[in-house]
Amino acid sequence: MDRERFNPDMVDWDDPFEIDAVNEPHLFAHAPYGADDLYDMLVFLPRLIEADTRRGDADWFLVGQPPGCPPLVSPLSAPDSGDSRKVRPIGIYEATGDLLAAYLEGRGDEL
Repeated sequence: MDRERFNPDMVDWDDPFEIDAVNEPHLFAHAPYGADDLYDMLVFLPRLIEADTRRGDADWFLVGQPPGCPPLVSPLSAPDSGDSRKVRPIGIYEATGDLLAAYLEGRGDEL
């Protein structure tokens, strides 16, 4: 059964990320990318692509291309805090496969 995904229209995309001691290590697992790159992803044509909620914790994939980097992807889940203005990034890495194709083809919701 699908769970209900967070509503991206409720998110404050000027300051959207809930980062704490639990998820921060996951943001640095795919060096050289980290938390700062999340904000850089929001600068140039970021897109939200629906995740299959039956396959993992992500509700959406944020895909964007920080200046000087390849397109990156960050799986996003609802915040642990319950604050609907925030999202919880659970990783960041280079976009590949279907997510890269969707981004390059302009599929997904523009932010």
